[in-house]
Amino acid sequence: MGLFDKIKEILFVEEEEELPVITKKEEKKEDGRSIQDDIPSRSRNLKRDIEDNRQIKIKRKNQTIQNVLIKADIITLSIGNNDIYYKLGYNNINEMYNYIDNIIDDIERLFKLLKKYSKEKIFIIGFYNDSSKYKEIFEYLNMKVKEKCLDYEIQFIDISNLNKNCFNNNQLNKKGQKEIYKKIKKYLKY
Repeated sequence: MGLFDKIKEILFVEEEEELPVITKKEEKKEDGRSIQDDIPSRSRNLKRDIEDNRQIKIKRKNQTIQNVLIKADIITLSIGNNDIYYKLGYNNINEMYNYIDNIIDDIERLFKLLKKYSKEKIFIIGFYNDSSKYKEIFEYLNMKVKEKCLDYEIQFIDISNLNKNCFNNNQLNKKGQKEIYKKIKKYLKY
């Protein structure tokens, strides 16, 4: 279950209305490798899905992503760490920082597109480092995302300070998801 599902579960536990969850089905090549192996950018994939106005099901009815974005009261976006972990094994630190700069460019293009369709509050969940090994890289990444958030009036939710007990096997657990919900809740008006 993804982060958006957990926020939905926490926020709307008493509501019966089903909220849209936009996910990317993993496609496989003939050799069994994921197509994601060649295109490791979730933000680029989401941008393409919005531009293509992909159909999603909400309450068993097809709707377009653009329409869902227009009607949304809030949008929460979590790019996830896979885009970063894809490159962390490389020894060339300059290559890593160049890669992060490319991710930031992809995120900026996604922000432009989200702002085109949504006039409501948009939250982006920051990146987390579940080890002490890559602290400077994640600090740089979160700093760059924060800068772009300021440019586009998007609320950055910093999760870099979450405790280790908020993770199981490099994934946010229920406690971590509740901590993120608390951070988002501070910005919501009732």
